[in-house]
Amino acid sequence: AVVDGLPEASAWDVAAFGRQKLEDAFGEMVLTVFSPAQAALLEGKTSRRHTVREILQMVRDPKHNVYVFNPDFFKNESAGQLATMPQWLHMPDGQRLLTLGGPRAGTQFHAHGAAFLTLLAGHKRWYLHRPGVFPEASVRAIHREVSDWEAEVLPGLGDSAPFGCVQRTGETMFVPDVWPHATINLDETIGVAWQRYQNAHSTCPFGEDFFCL
Repeated sequence: AVVDGLPEASAWDVAAFGRQKLEDAFGEMVLTVFSPAQAALLEGKTSRRHTVREILQMVRDPKHNVYVFNPDFFKNESAGQLATMPQWLHMPDGQRLLTLGGPRAGTQFHAHGAAFLTLLAGHKRWYLHRPGVFPEASVRAIHREVSDWEAEVLPGLGDSAPFGCVQRTGETMFVPDVWPHATINLDETIGVAWQRYQNAHSTCPFGEDFFCL
């Protein structure tokens, strides 16, 4: 599901997330970064840490394919006031995260609790499977970049292909509980996510696939 107009309705300070303002206000803040496969294989855990200033430089360098999906940013008091979650979007045990990355950055297929992601700049392509449906060909490519999967695996999936859509600036994407999904940036993006890490349901009753292991 896609919701439009959330930043305006919630009076978010969207301008504060521009590259220059972000660097001026939070350039020395240290955040973790990861590569596309780490979301699936390491549950997003990473020891790679850089300042916001360094990250903003890296996302425009083709040699780096780094992605920020980090809750620490909004623990800063000033940052936390930039994009407060409206009550109607609040989820128990949810966590607010900053998402940032250059072209081709994103996450390989993974699953977790229900989540929202609002794009404040850029475009992001999404792929989603229903729970219990995850092709073996995609499992074998889960350690690779999403762009490789798109080029080499997706064309041969046929009826097993995931749902897909492109999220635009200002839109909020909702991902249901335990739905496997992958993302890839079409250009430089920055956004705000609200996510539950714990599943409300088990994937196993839906089918014995990769996310039931």
